[in-house]
Amino acid sequence: MALIDRAGAVHDWDALVWRGLDGSPLTFTDLRVGVAPSPTECDRTVWRWRGWWPVSIGDAVTLGEGDTPLVEAPWLGEDVHLKLDNLNPTGSFKDRGVALVVAALRSAGATRLLEDSSGNGGSSMAAYAAAAGLTARVLVPEGTSSGKVAATRAYGAEVVMVPGSRDDTSAEALRQVGSGDWAYASHAWHPLFPVGVATQALEIWAQLGRAPETVVVVAGGGSMVLGHDLAWRALLSAGLIDVLPRLVMVQPAACAPLVLGAVTTPGKTIAEGTAIARPVRGVEVLAALRRLNGVAVATDEAAIAQATRQLVTHGHYVEPTAANAVAGWQQAVAAGQTAAGTTVIVLTGSGHKTPDAMASIFAV
Repeated sequence: MALIDRAGAVHDWDALVWRGLDGSPLTFTDLRVGVAPSPTECDRTVWRWRGWWPVSIGDAVTLGEGDTPLVEAPWLGEDVHLKLDNLNPTGSFKDRGVALVVAALRSAGATRLLEDSSGNGGSSMAAYAAAAGLTARVLVPEGTSSGKVAATRAYGAEVVMVPGSRDDTSAEALRQVGSGDWAYASHAWHPLFPVGVATQALEIWAQLGRAPETVVVVAGGGSMVLGHDLAWRALLSAGLIDVLPRLVMVQPAACAPLVLGAVTTPGKTIAEGTAIARPVRGVEVLAALRRLNGVAVATDEAAIAQATRQLVTHGHYVEPTAANAVAGWQQAVAAGQTAAGTTVIVLTGSGHKTPDAMASIFAV
């Protein structure tokens, strides 16, 4: 359960410290092997898994995140399930990690939080900062979905539109954090964020009563890959599963640095939530994908739009970024890249967060 930088140096835990002395991200190597919560436990939030976390965080900050439904989707295929993380409080899986980050920073004495985001991470941080009584500033790239910007402002955060790309926004955030006036609540950099996301996999295990053979996630920065790696290895170490599931990681072909293994120039994509040309934890994400015997898939825009329509037809109004998991899974199945047996596809964000993209897909 060490906290290490990319060079392997071990660091003491401090919620306010988000990168190593070498400038690389800090990463927890493992979860604790905890006691599985009882199905009758009253607390259904991510905080019921706190015994599995590598460090103690302090008082919880919660909006009811976690415990999202796992539903069968026979219209996609035999023994296929959807994990509905679009039903988290702010409409995104990001709530899982942000809840931990905000609570830890508040416990460490931070009062002013800064985040940079293409949308979902920023609105989530704004909501949890509001719940914690903290001041928030969110930097977003120009062109970010109007729905995500509106929600972030509604929660009371200051929103700063940054000209240029998602990478330009990150660079500006690092400059402002360097002034010392803000605690960096970055979902890309903070080591607790993937720990919170790991609860997604722990819930899937609890809901199925076992590990699925295949799990499908989308990736921008890759936090779900990291979270699933932490969780499934902890369950294997505890003897609660016998075999690790295979992870299918999906990115839009217009911006697929993790699939290509190289920095890319992002093109225009309706899956805007994963349009990150330089993932901060790219090295760590690819290592985690290998540990899970994973495969990486890049999808075209037509496939993403079709998957969005397909999901909505069956009642799941999710943003194109989330629907891309279905597009990628269908592509992986056609290529023989999935394992036989149960598949869980994670849906990450609500379609209400991207009204412009949804309107363009459905021509309304």
